[in-house]
Amino acid sequence: MRMDSVIDWIHSDLQDWAGVLFLNKEYPDGNGTTFYRDSDGNDRRQGEKDPQCEYQVVGHIEGVYGRLVVYPGRRYHCAGLAGFGKTIQTARLTAVFFWNN
Repeated sequence: MRMDSVIDWIHSDLQDWAGVLFLNKEYPDGNGTTFYRDSDGNDRRQGEKDPQCEYQVVGHIEGVYGRLVVYPGRRYHCAGLAGFGKTIQTARLTAVFFWNN
């Protein structure tokens, strides 16, 4: 999978840890957080990101109301869906956290 073919972008964060708290009461199938590894087998950033890199899905955690997902911030990830809903009342709602050791 190439980065430009993903609706939301595969990325890693600069902080040691990241967390996503899912706040919608209902989620469409496929929503959540998806984790990847690059074509060299790395699941975390190893320097500058190559925009031509191929990525492979290695895991997915479904978005569920009240679920907090915590993971190493440098791990490749993206939202399972780029977003959903057509109004502020139906749009994807999360609280995102970042911190360092």
